[in-house]
Amino acid sequence: MCGVVDGYSVELHGALSLALFSKKKGNDSPEDAEADADAPKSEGKGKKKEPAGPLLPLPDKARVFFERAQTVHDSLNFEYAMTLWLQGLRQDPTDASAVERFYSSGCEFSTRAAKKKGPTKDQVKNFSGKSPVDKFLLALLQFGASPFEWNHGIKAIQFAAKIREAEPALDTREVGQGLARKVLGLAANDPRTKKDHFVQMMEAFRDVEAFDLATKSGEAAIARDPSDGPLETEVRNMSAQAAMKRAGLTGEGAGEAGGFRGNIKNTDKQRELEEEEQLVKSESTMDAVIERAMADYKERPQDLAAIKKLCKFLLERGTPEDEKLAYKVLQKGYADLETFELRKLAGDIQMRVGRRKLRAVKVKFDQEPSNGELQAKYESARRQILDSECKEFEARHEAYPTDLSIRFELGRRFFELERHEQAIEHFQAAKNAPGIADRVRILLAKSFTLIEWLDEAESTYREALDEHANLNDDVGLQLRYGLMEVLQRRGEENNDQSAAGEAFKLASGIAVQHINFRDIRERRKTLQELVKELRTTTG
Repeated sequence: MCGVVDGYSVELHGALSLALFSKKKGNDSPEDAEADADAPKSEGKGKKKEPAGPLLPLPDKARVFFERAQTVHDSLNFEYAMTLWLQGLRQDPTDASAVERFYSSGCEFSTRAAKKKGPTKDQVKNFSGKSPVDKFLLALLQFGASPFEWNHGIKAIQFAAKIREAEPALDTREVGQGLARKVLGLAANDPRTKKDHFVQMMEAFRDVEAFDLATKSGEAAIARDPSDGPLETEVRNMSAQAAMKRAGLTGEGAGEAGGFRGNIKNTDKQRELEEEEQLVKSESTMDAVIERAMADYKERPQDLAAIKKLCKFLLERGTPEDEKLAYKVLQKGYADLETFELRKLAGDIQMRVGRRKLRAVKVKFDQEPSNGELQAKYESARRQILDSECKEFEARHEAYPTDLSIRFELGRRFFELERHEQAIEHFQAAKNAPGIADRVRILLAKSFTLIEWLDEAESTYREALDEHANLNDDVGLQLRYGLMEVLQRRGEENNDQSAAGEAFKLASGIAVQHINFRDIRERRKTLQELVKELRTTTG
């Protein structure tokens, strides 16, 4: 994303880069493309070029590359798989599924590569043309090879929009919208993201008609600068545009009599939209909104938008009956459509209900903490809930293998179940995830400590401290305290005077800053005595 379509053919740009619509017969397979890449190119002097026709997606040609890319990915050759995905996308840059699978190969390549993050020179050389498609592929390559650097994702979205602008037959909106969801998720969890970044995202998302995500980006920008009145107005207008799009009131025919634009002029429809967008709804308004959503769902029971809209409002009202109904609707929708997003929403409801029941058991136990029967009941319920949630997040990990926040959540539940080796596997995969890296590493180090892997626990704490900017904030305190614990155990178990001395210095530093932090006063005293003892015995 080689052959001839409508009298036009596809040939190579540079090393593996395919230029569209030459007279030369193209290649029909990834192997042919590689062989032709090394062949001498004719300058074609004196030959008159045929005028180029409209650029069209070539899904059949793309599929050849995609099938080979998946095979190569499964064989763990992720660098070559990335190249094949991009070659296929040159044939059909509108394939959102292929973009997602390319990103998966990129994540694996980035995780396993020993070199500095980013694409190799050979990868870049293959995708360095000047057309919007070439620029899109290069930006996508940069993003895939550095999958947490969301700024590359923004560039890919921008070029996706330019492809459609230059060639309307190449509708890259779905591709851009999928990238937008990924970029916003990464940027929102990155403390380095500033107002200007969110504004840039907002504009890029709007260009691919991801209006909901553009609105969220704009709101994030406003949160960083509430004084920007013009931006607030722009975001408010975009929010209205997003609502119109969700309601099907924009698009083709919007300006025709009796079409979409005519519908929006209808006063009742405007009122309904306003009611749905209200953050706080009266009971009567909520009932009316759900009644309309239910009627829409009954007319279109297999329409994704209708399903999600009904469940959104049911959960907003939030009675137990609403939750049960929303769960059933989502389960049926997943069975009908096989869209995992619906399965995930149903899982959210199930986990919410389970946690609520667990809190009720905990309240009773807290009232009688010495009651062994209540304690056993609470512990049994807690483990059942965690087991159920592990199954839920394992299913999500299978569906979204590159989402590191899912790996963290799965690892956290294994940690709470004291299944530490399973927890370590997921924490190790997620330890560089932006926005959650500190939390992941704290639990990773604790897991190593609990299975008596003190060397690994120490190195994890030190690595986290080296990369944490502020050693005096709450996370910094937790990391220093954790390292202190590990070093104290070294001192006690191995008569290690150096480890005990460093642990004492850490305890003193924490006590000077926060004397009431956990048991730091007792720890400091214990370590002081340990250091004196070891000096005496080793002196």
